[in-house]
Amino acid sequence: MDLINQYMAAQGGTQLAISVWLAQPEKKPPQPRPVILVTTRYWRAINFQVNRPEQQGYHGFAELIHQQGYRLVVADARGSGASFGSRQAEVDHHEVSDLHDIIDWLSQQPWCDGRVITTGTSYSAITTLYSLVSDSKALAGGVCRAPDFDMYRHLFAPGGIINRWFITAWGRLTAAQDANDVEAVFAGGYFPAPKEGINHILGVKPVDTDHDQQQLAVAVGQHAINFNIANVIDELDYIDQFITDKNLQVYDPVYQTAIEKNRKPLVIRCGWHDAGTALGALAMYATFNHPIHIILGPFNHDGSHHVDPFLAEGQSTEAKGGMDEGRGWRMDGFKSLLDRQAETPLPKTDSFR
Repeated sequence: MDLINQYMAAQGGTQLAISVWLAQPEKKPPQPRPVILVTTRYWRAINFQVNRPEQQGYHGFAELIHQQGYRLVVADARGSGASFGSRQAEVDHHEVSDLHDIIDWLSQQPWCDGRVITTGTSYSAITTLYSLVSDSKALAGGVCRAPDFDMYRHLFAPGGIINRWFITAWGRLTAAQDANDVEAVFAGGYFPAPKEGINHILGVKPVDTDHDQQQLAVAVGQHAINFNIANVIDELDYIDQFITDKNLQVYDPVYQTAIEKNRKPLVIRCGWHDAGTALGALAMYATFNHPIHIILGPFNHDGSHHVDPFLAEGQSTEAKGGMDEGRGWRMDGFKSLLDRQAETPLPKTDSFR
């Protein structure tokens, strides 16, 4: 696989960094395919001392979905990675609007057949939920793993108890990534350092035309004023201090109304041992008049393993059909959304394993 990195202009001209995975060699112009979009705030790609596509975390996933007839695109969310702009909150209203702009832009590219499916795990699963606010005709739906439906109730303050460890550790990590500080990214232990060490990692990957990395430096400079949840940890005692006009939750009437009107189908896969993700999926299932298919099981956060404490001794913990980037993805979810995009929307169903 070959990795193409470029900027696209979102609302107001903000430049967002996009990584497009193409087969190598591939026909020129590349064959149009449905695009699977991941929007992350964890660096869409890494810049190494010596760059090879197979070093990237999304390489395996890109290969897999290309074999199945799709094309992978990974985007840095506004105010993160190599993208310009700043963040007023996690998934603020600008970032939600950006998702619409990215989807429309992708649908117009010669290597896209006009159809886009959003997907991801954890934060990129959250952006998958918010992508359904978009009324873009190109959006076929979303397939995601372990989203946080309610970031306050299910993640930052489950049961009303402030999750100080997570807020501090995750806040430190995201601040380090936003500053493009490689040493700080791995210092906290949230992401384990590669066994080869971190000396060969230079930071987030710039776009291909940014040879002197001046554009990257400007983008990173704009991240300096980003919102960071760790900076407001002492203001989270009450939910009404968390919910603001800058970070509406998915169930806010404005967003819920748009999602229900657009009726873009959604597949969610969660583990019932994985924080509040399963509770969130069930809450969305119960409260949205919207086509949703939920798969629940004893999965870990990335869906790669069973974490059922009652597994028999010696029984494999590997979870077939997990949804972690790079291995074990369920391809049937993508296919069903494309097949049903026109006249037959996905019904509201559930599956417990």
